Amino acid sequence: MARISMNWKATALPTASIPGYDGSEQDIGEYLKSFAGEKPAIVYFFDPRESKENDKVASTVFATESVGAAARAFDLLKIDVSKIAREDLRDEYSKSTPKFHFYSRSGDLIAKVQGKVTIPSFSSALSKAFGSEYETTLNGFLKQHRTILDRLDRAQGQKTRVAEKRTRLESSSRRDARTAALEREIVKEEEEAEAELQRVIEEERALLESLKLRALAKN
Repeated sequence: MARISMNWKATALPTASIPGYDGSEQDIGEYLKSFAGEKPAIVYFFDPRESKENDKVASTVFATESVGAAARAFDLLKIDVSKIAREDLRDEYSKSTPKFHFYSRSGDLIAKVQGKVTIPSFSSALSKAFGSEYETTLNGFLKQHRTILDRLDRAQGQKTRVAEKRTRLESSSRRDARTAALEREIVKEEEEAEAELQRVIEEERALLESLKLRALAKN
């Protein structure tokens, strides 16, 4: 099971004044170009009526740890195609769902995955999009991120062990100098475990921010 998950932000196509389409929905690519975000983006177009296909993608592609790790370097947008009102866009985006469009930070389409979405096809597009935006290689990033995840596992394991010690202490009716010393020991271990967990979280944040800064330096 993957140690991290992909957190998609449900959104709708933006509306804008476009010649011939005043106030109607706008193409997602043009929208992304209009504000040039701090990260590249992956847009997930899905039809909720295709639950079997959606569940399969979620249980395979989204559950792959390397995919989830690399996806943290992207904005993740999720669009329900059944709610698109503009006919030409609904026809375009509802074909071969579930599907994914990978966009650069400036809103240019880099890659598409649609129809039969597999781990290899998604990973290939993800690698292409990552490589076009960031100076480090995807494999290099994943190696660094995997080290952080291993430390996170150890930190969370330590918190669990300390919590179990506290439970055992609090379930005991004994109260003397020995239990008082054990209480002080547990408090210290709790503080150390929480401090290590926060250090690991900060290291991941710094890793992601360093990717962003190198990308900005390229432009």
